[in-house]
Amino acid sequence: MVELLTGQGLALYRQDTLLFDEVDLVVRSGDRIGLVGPNGSGKSSLLEVLAELLAPSEGRVIRAPGVRASLVAQNVDLPALSLFELLQQAQTHLRDLERQLRQEESRLATGEDRLESYGSLVEAFEQAGGYRAEATTKSLLSAFGFSETSLGRYADTLSRGEQRRLSLALALATNPELLFLDEPTNHLDLPARATLAQFLSGFSGGLILASHDRFILDEVCTHIAELSGTGVTITRGDYSTFRLQRDHLRSRQIKLSKQQARQETRVHNTVEQLRSWGGSGAQRRRKRMERDLQKTLDGGSIVPQGNDTAKLPLASPGKPGPALVATRISKRYGGQAVVLDAAVRIESGDRMALLGPNGSGKTTLLRLLAGDLDSDDHRAERALSQGTRPHMFDQRGRGLEDDATTLVQLERWVSRERAHQLLALVSVPHAARSSPVRELSGGQRARAGLAFLMASEANLLFLDEPGNGLDLATIETLEETLADTDATVVFASHDRHLVERVATRIISLEEGEVVEYRGGFRGYQLGIRRLEPEAAAEAVTVAGELPNGEPEDPLELLEDELMAIEDALSDPGLWSGRQRQRLERRHRHLIADLSRRYDARLPQARSRFQVREQGLDIGADISEFEGDQPSRLEITTAAPLTATVQRVGEIGHLRLAATPGSVVLPWAQVAVTVGAARLGIYLLGITALQVQTDQDLGPTPLRAAGNGWWLLTRQHLERAEGWRRDA
Repeated sequence: MVELLTGQGLALYRQDTLLFDEVDLVVRSGDRIGLVGPNGSGKSSLLEVLAELLAPSEGRVIRAPGVRASLVAQNVDLPALSLFELLQQAQTHLRDLERQLRQEESRLATGEDRLESYGSLVEAFEQAGGYRAEATTKSLLSAFGFSETSLGRYADTLSRGEQRRLSLALALATNPELLFLDEPTNHLDLPARATLAQFLSGFSGGLILASHDRFILDEVCTHIAELSGTGVTITRGDYSTFRLQRDHLRSRQIKLSKQQARQETRVHNTVEQLRSWGGSGAQRRRKRMERDLQKTLDGGSIVPQGNDTAKLPLASPGKPGPALVATRISKRYGGQAVVLDAAVRIESGDRMALLGPNGSGKTTLLRLLAGDLDSDDHRAERALSQGTRPHMFDQRGRGLEDDATTLVQLERWVSRERAHQLLALVSVPHAARSSPVRELSGGQRARAGLAFLMASEANLLFLDEPGNGLDLATIETLEETLADTDATVVFASHDRHLVERVATRIISLEEGEVVEYRGGFRGYQLGIRRLEPEAAAEAVTVAGELPNGEPEDPLELLEDELMAIEDALSDPGLWSGRQRQRLERRHRHLIADLSRRYDARLPQARSRFQVREQGLDIGADISEFEGDQPSRLEITTAAPLTATVQRVGEIGHLRLAATPGSVVLPWAQVAVTVGAARLGIYLLGITALQVQTDQDLGPTPLRAAGNGWWLLTRQHLERAEGWRRDA
């Protein structure tokens, strides 16, 4: 593993306040480090220091020569340029290398001996991802929700979620060797987070990401670095591993702290007893024990930091039965139906997660259910059961007024002493309690909102992205609270861990309609819907509940649902027009989904083009075109090798790599090299092909060109294979 960056003794002061000190950190290729710590501990500033955008107060950052780095900050600020212009800027270094390659090709064509220089440039271009830059960029843009038709859009017209996705795609498109990400999942929905995790998991350079998203930290990270004022503590493994080790350490600290307290008590009692004795020996022993006790006290007691089992006090549950029933609720914006004739029934004690992509209307539905927003349909009804006390913890205001202080607002519900207790419980600083809410940081406002939630004694909670602005410790406390509460909870969130831990029901908004899923979060991922209540009750028998939320075979469940819907649709008089439309739409979706799943289970098709070398079958498929001409081949073989041939001008470049953890016999590598070279010459229409390898390729049609480079020309190949007889 190549050492890319070293931080030595890093410290940073901000307005005479020490953010962090004595930070020592080494980042190697393949390291994917998750940076965690309380809000205000300096994670964002440390990323800027490591990216050399901010000078440390003490220490230094050493970056390996030529290593490219990219930082995606927490607050995205993209210039007023089109997506196409931003992509061109992001790939300036590739355009420079490509221009140098063209110059070297021109010199080679005139007969100059530039093969070694040309080979070095080709290697640098390959390492920078040059040959796959266009395909990679298209793949990134598509994965993050941007089609080729959107290249003309301007970045300053995008939503916050779109800007975040674009900034991540741009950073990955530059193919940096060092990547720094600050809260990369902010404003990203669940599909976008899964896409980001997939790309980052395959990142081969060095990565440091500061995040409160435990799914990303688990899926991506090889190490977790916990930042505090006294430095960083690095744990090998993902966040779940880090948390297990941390909890074990804290349990041990609690045990040692209790043992120390008992020892201090025994020593203190012995000292007091010796003090009452008059002998000189007893007094010497007393003084010695007092000195030992003072040393222990000066060293500090072993006190565990944090309490993972702490929970927030919430109100008692409401009466059994429905807590809220809403019917015919609808909302349109600009003529577009966001919520369309929805009916929602929430039972007392439900913990309902509202999922869906950004812009699907989750916040609108929450506000309609909470009564903060009126339905456009005058026939809408919203009925709360007796004793139900709702409270809206919205995404921006957190249920608080901007102009009043947190103390004033809490004192409307509880005494001043209790208000201070609640604010202390969620770690709102004393100085911030008497400041207007608008002056609080995002994290302080979110925690103050939790205090207000507890003071309100509400038993029907509407929470919109409750984890936003909270650090990991507070998120985990909130998660434990919601998972164990008897109150009724309806929450919208993109935090997969929170949903999996808390939700007992899952609904989503799809084209304005409320859809419920069965089988927990896994069932939602697989698209296992519940049918409408009246359909389930009157006619349709669907496969039973998924055991423990984990389907054994999703195909069987989807097939059962399809058959049930077809049986239901066979009676034309059973359904109203709207119910029938919904079932027919679901029927179409199921057929499309099942078709994709059937295709995925079919064996992979053989390559279109085949050659045989030394008894080994070698295949090739054309994966890229320049205009009408093929420009790239993907080579397939039974040997544990990956190979590609890329055409640049009239020259082909063959690249081979062994599958990680495998051993390739020399004869097999030679066979794949020769077979791939033959396929490249004939399929790409090139005049010559080059490859760099440690293997001796003689006697084969390829000729040694020095420094590990081997060259195959079309003319020589055709002569060797008997296609031409010229001298």
